[in-house]
Amino acid sequence: MKITPVILCGGVGSRLWPLSREGYPKQFLKLAGEITLFQQCIKRAIALQSSEIIITEIIIVTNEEHRFLVQNQLQEMDINLPKRIILEPMSKNTAPALTLAALAAEEKYPGSILVSTPSDQYISDLDIYVHATHIAIRATLCESVVTIGVKPRELISEFGYLQYNGNDTVKDVINFIEKPDTTKLQTLAEEGNYAWNSGIFILKAETWLKLIKNTNVDIYKAVRDSWEKKKIDFFFSRPSKDDFNQSPCDSIDYAVMEKAKALGTKISLVMLNTDWSDLGTFKALAEIEKKDENGNVFIGDVEAHQAMNTLAIASKKNISLLGTDNLIVVETADAVLVANNKNIKSIKELIKILKKKKKTYLLQEHVKVERPWGWYETIDASNIHKVKHILINAGASISLQYHKCRSEHWIVIKGIASVTQDNNNFDLRENESTYIKKNQVHMIKNNTRRPIEIIEIQSGDYLGEDDIVRLEDKYGR
Repeated sequence: MKITPVILCGGVGSRLWPLSREGYPKQFLKLAGEITLFQQCIKRAIALQSSEIIITEIIIVTNEEHRFLVQNQLQEMDINLPKRIILEPMSKNTAPALTLAALAAEEKYPGSILVSTPSDQYISDLDIYVHATHIAIRATLCESVVTIGVKPRELISEFGYLQYNGNDTVKDVINFIEKPDTTKLQTLAEEGNYAWNSGIFILKAETWLKLIKNTNVDIYKAVRDSWEKKKIDFFFSRPSKDDFNQSPCDSIDYAVMEKAKALGTKISLVMLNTDWSDLGTFKALAEIEKKDENGNVFIGDVEAHQAMNTLAIASKKNISLLGTDNLIVVETADAVLVANNKNIKSIKELIKILKKKKKTYLLQEHVKVERPWGWYETIDASNIHKVKHILINAGASISLQYHKCRSEHWIVIKGIASVTQDNNNFDLRENESTYIKKNQVHMIKNNTRRPIEIIEIQSGDYLGEDDIVRLEDKYGR
């Protein structure tokens, strides 16, 4: 059997702010081990290959903004299987994303079975996951759709639920229930035979395309037209932005599965008998970590005295706790969250306040930002200035560009930078500097075999990262 794993990399994980940011969401963070959640998902996909089950390629659907995060984290893993990165022009939820992947798979590998998984999940036992998914893959030969369910640890409204019939390994799904209220949860408890909806679906690409066409033709048409007009750009497949923008925004469950079940489509369930979490909240993150004798979870440089039921995460600095109870304390380089566990569900209201106060920069990116050429870290900033520490990898370069609103000073602190400034080309060595005026064309290349480091000082009325006019760029931006 041929399968095509599909990794859905949308979402920003806003309930995990300030760890998760729009430009660096939770799936790309190391929240549950030595590798990121996205890399764990890729590892699980690769493990599905066997003598009977052959992987055609791994399809990753991600946002345009996150393309280099995906690329860099894939390179860290040294994967030998074919892979394709599809870039959504904008986020439209999971149904359009899976439709893109299904079109891509059916175009290249007709009849392929999709194994569609979110990229931000924690699954504790790889072997148990592979066993359950193999059962689901084989079941697609006689079932239309198979999904993976998880035995609930508790009844909570944050998750979607699946009601099922039967005690066989492959069970019949009778209902999809999305984030039920208290009354519905009580009904589920009384009726039994329910599972958490993991969001993992196994079905043929052609099956998904028929389902989306029958249940939500507007998504099907917009995404199909977008895919037909795609452009292949270096490592990326870029669907047409104008056509994709016409697609409604909807999830797999709402757009298709709930309607498909009502129309008589056969949907089955295989249980995943190991610890699972979507890591959507700080509570979920604390649950997968080992607690001390007082119910505390400490990650990073944390010291405490008389602390109870406290989650503390230190990223850069020490956190010292005294007499805390039922608190969440999260420290990053540019923001600190202190919240009562009882109020953490209201974190999105806090985010609205930050937006209203024009502090969206705290929501968008971390102080340290990865780029295809290396990284930069903001050391200091105000409305009229910004200081960055920049590292450019061996053989890499920033684009040939200019800025309309800001000027820049560059000081080389390590290595030799090859600089283009208008029509002039020259080298800057350690402790040498240059000045870039507004609207002046410039570029930095690292022609050496070692990384170079630069201190950049920006000044101007507007210092946003979108004030870049690129004339040439080796990374296709």
